[in-house]
Amino acid sequence: MLFRRVDYLPLRWKGAMRPVKMDLASFFLVGLVVIMNNGDSAGSDLGSVEGLCLNGTVEPLGPLSVTAKRPGEIQILDAALRCYHQTHIEPGRQVCWLAGGAAGRQVVRLRDQAGGLVAERMFRLVAKTNVVDGSGRMTRLLRVLLTTMLQSEGGGGEFISINDTMYKFYICWLRDHVHALKGLRYFDGVLLPSGIDLYADFQRADGMIWDRVGRGLWPYQTWRDHEFADGGFIRTVPGNPQARLERIPVENDVEYLFIEGLYLTWQATGDDAWMGSLLDRAIRAVGYATSDPCRWSSKFELLKRGYTIDTWDFQHEEDAAIGGSAMRIDPQRTRFGVMHGDNTGMAAALGYLAEMLMAVGRRTEAHTFQDLSRKLMRRVVALAWNGDFFTHFVDENPGVKRDVGGTRTAEQITLSNAYALGRGITHDQAVKIIRSYQQVRQRMPASSPGEFYNCYPPFEKGFENNSPRWEYMNGGVSPIVAGELARGAFQHGFASYGADILNRMLNWAEAHGGMLPCCLKGKMPDSVAANYHPLDLRPVANADFRADSQHTGVLPWLGETGNDLAQIPTGRQRLNGVDFDIIDPDRSAGRSCLILGGVGRVHQRACVASDRQTAQSIYLLHACSNVGTEAGVLVGWLTLHYTNGTHQTRYIQTGREVGSWFMPGDSEPGRNHALRLAWRGANAKFKNVGVYTWGMAVDHPEAALERVEFTAAESATRWMVLGLTLSDQPLQVPVSEVSYGIPAKWGAAAVVRALMEGLVGVTDRARAMDVVELAPRWAATDETYVDATAAWPASEGYVAYQYRYDRPAKMIEVLLTGSGQCGTLKLLLLPEAATVRRVLVDDSPAAYTGQRIENSRYVFLVLPTLSPQRVRVEYG
Repeated sequence: MLFRRVDYLPLRWKGAMRPVKMDLASFFLVGLVVIMNNGDSAGSDLGSVEGLCLNGTVEPLGPLSVTAKRPGEIQILDAALRCYHQTHIEPGRQVCWLAGGAAGRQVVRLRDQAGGLVAERMFRLVAKTNVVDGSGRMTRLLRVLLTTMLQSEGGGGEFISINDTMYKFYICWLRDHVHALKGLRYFDGVLLPSGIDLYADFQRADGMIWDRVGRGLWPYQTWRDHEFADGGFIRTVPGNPQARLERIPVENDVEYLFIEGLYLTWQATGDDAWMGSLLDRAIRAVGYATSDPCRWSSKFELLKRGYTIDTWDFQHEEDAAIGGSAMRIDPQRTRFGVMHGDNTGMAAALGYLAEMLMAVGRRTEAHTFQDLSRKLMRRVVALAWNGDFFTHFVDENPGVKRDVGGTRTAEQITLSNAYALGRGITHDQAVKIIRSYQQVRQRMPASSPGEFYNCYPPFEKGFENNSPRWEYMNGGVSPIVAGELARGAFQHGFASYGADILNRMLNWAEAHGGMLPCCLKGKMPDSVAANYHPLDLRPVANADFRADSQHTGVLPWLGETGNDLAQIPTGRQRLNGVDFDIIDPDRSAGRSCLILGGVGRVHQRACVASDRQTAQSIYLLHACSNVGTEAGVLVGWLTLHYTNGTHQTRYIQTGREVGSWFMPGDSEPGRNHALRLAWRGANAKFKNVGVYTWGMAVDHPEAALERVEFTAAESATRWMVLGLTLSDQPLQVPVSEVSYGIPAKWGAAAVVRALMEGLVGVTDRARAMDVVELAPRWAATDETYVDATAAWPASEGYVAYQYRYDRPAKMIEVLLTGSGQCGTLKLLLLPEAATVRRVLVDDSPAAYTGQRIENSRYVFLVLPTLSPQRVRVEYG
C-alpha cells in the first residue's frame, strides 16, 4: 500500500525534506488525507500472492505463498531490492515464505532457466510497533501508554506557524518534546524533524538554545518579559507577534537535550543529510554550555546552575530571593553549583554528537567530542559520586548554607540518577543506583505508590511555594523515574525487577481510567479522627429530591419528571469521610433539602441554628443548577455568625465550592480546592447525577457558632443544600493520590522506551534499525509466547519477532526478521536453564557465547543478516 499526502495549507512544512512515509498511527496523529494505491503489477505466468490483507499488505513474518504456470526460479526482493528468499518452482506447485526484510514495496519475481525475467508481483510490507503477549498485560500496557501520549498535553502534536513555515512539536517545551519523542517516535512518522528544526532555526548567535515557544500571549508585556529580559532570555517570534521564544534562566540542560533530540530524530528517520545540516548548530550549543559564565564552572570544569531540585526550573527560596525570582539568575550573586544530571546528560549528548559526526565523515571532530564526553564523566564522578549514587548538588562555594529544615541532603537520591543508568556510567555504578532505589522501596512511607521518587527524601523547607513535600519534584513519585529505572534494570542484570516495574505501571494506569498519571504523591496526608455534628436542616428545608413531588408548598426538584435525585440515600451517611444527615422526604412531608435562588429568587436567604457549638471546620453537601460547564459563576455566599458578634463569609462559586447536580464532572476540579464529588447516581432519565461535599476552615474555633446563614446571588442558578456538618478537627479534604506539574506524555514515553528496549529488547545501534541489538527478556516473566514489533515509521525501519518458550521440550525459540543489515541476538535464559546444549539457526548449528550480567544469563550470537530466520536454544 502506498500513501500520498495531500496538503491544504499554503505553508512550508519544516521537517518534510523527503517524501513523508506515513503509517496508520501517523495518519491518526495528524489527520492528513491519504489516497491508497495498490501498486500491484500483473504477470500471467505468476499467480497472485496469497496471504495478503485486502489492501495488498502484510505484516512482518506473515506467511505468504505464490504459484506459477511454468518452471523457473522464484525470488523475493525486499524494499531495498535485497533478495531474502530464493527457490525453484514447478508448474502448479506452491512456494511459501515468511515476509521480512526492508519494509515497503516488495517484489516477487519469476525468472526462467536462463535468468530472464518472466513475471513479477508486488505487495507491501507494513511494520507497526506492537506487542502481543499471552497474558495480555504488556499488550494492555502499550495501549494505555499510547493513549496517554495521544490524549495528554498537546495530543499527537501541536503546530506553530512562523514566517509561513509550519513547525510540529509534541509539547511547546524543547525538554518535554525530546522526552516525549522517546516514546512517540515508535508511532509517529510525520514531520518528525520539525520539533528540532524549530529550535535550531532560532538558535541564539552565541549558541544558546531556547527551551520553550510560548503562544497566545498578548502583545503587551507579560511577567515572563520582565523576569527573563535580563540576559536576553526572551524574544519575540518573527511573523508571530503573539508568540515568544523563552529560556528559563536557571536551566542548564537545554543544550544537551537539543543534541539528544537531534540524535533521537536522526535515529528514527535515518536522514543523514538533515542530521548533517544541523551538526554545526549542535557544536555551537556545546560551545555555549561549556564557556558561558552562567553555565560553566571554571572551578570544577563542569556545567553549573542555581540550586534547583535536580533538573527542574525553580530554586530554593533563599536563592530565589537573591536572583529576584525562583527562575532568574544573577551572574554575580547567584550561588551556583554542579547538579550531576546536567553533566551526565551532556556527557551522553557529546557521545551522540561524536557518533553523528563520525556518520558524516567528520572523524577528527568526532574524536574531540568523544574525548570531552569522557572528561566530563570522569569529573562529575570524582565530584558528585558518593559510592552509591550521585549527590544531588555540589556548591561552588562550600561555605554556602541553606535552611532546608531537617533534610539530610547528602542522603537525597534524585531523578537524574535514574537517567544516569542510560548515560554511559559504569556497570558497577549502575548496579549501585538500582540497589539504592530498591533500598528506598524498603524505607518509603507505607502509603507510597513506589520507590520512583523525583527526590527522596524530600526537602522539608525551601521549596514550599513551588513544590510542597511529597508533591511533584519534591518527593513525588513519577513514571519518568520508573521508566528509566526499568530500562536500566533490564540492561544491567535486574530483568525481573524491570518486569516488575512495568507491571506496576500497568496497575497505575488501570487504576486511573486507562491513563498513566504524570506523578503521584510520595506520601498521602495523615488522617485525623474527627467528631462530626450534622446540623438539622428540617426547619429550613423547602424542596423535595423528586421532580414529581405532590406535597403542597414544597418545591419539586429542578428536572423534568424522572430526572431528579430520587435515588440518593437518606439518613446518616458518610460521604468523603464526613457524616451528614440526609432528610428522607417520605418522613418529612417532602421537605428534604434547601433550594435557594434562581429565577424569581423564591427563597433568597435561610438561617440554620448551630446549637451554639464550637467547630474547627464546616462541611456542606450541596450542588447547583443552570451552569453547564461554566466555572466561576457566583451562586451565593455562606456566613458563619459567632456568639461573640463576629462573622465569617465565604463566596460560593461554581467549579471551586460547588458543582452542577446534572452530569457532574470529575471529583477533583483543582488541586487547591476542597470540592469533591460525594455521590454519583442515576435516575429514570439519566445515568449521571450527583452532589458534592465542600468544606472550609472556621476562623474562630474558640468561639461558639450561633447560626449559619445561606444567601443566594442574583442569578438564574439555583443552590441546593442537602447537608450541613460541623467538625471538631481542622479541615480535611479527601486527597487524590495524583500530584501535578509533569506532562503525562513525558512519563508514558519513558515507560514505552523501557518496554521496547528493555523487555521487548530491541535497541537501534545505528539509525533506521540498520544495525540492531535484539535482547528479548521474556524469561523474566511468565510469558510463553510473544509477538512483537519495534518500528520507526519515519524511516520504515523495524525489527519483528515471535518468541516461544516450550518448558517440556526445554527450548526457547525466536523467529525474527528486520529491515536492517545485521545485528546481534542476546537471549535471556530462564533460571532453570542450567546448561545450553546447542543453538540452531534454521536447523543448522550456530556459534554462540554465554554472557552473565549480575543474575541474568544470556546466549549471545551474531546475526549477519536480518532476513527471516529461526533461532532455537535447547538447554538441559
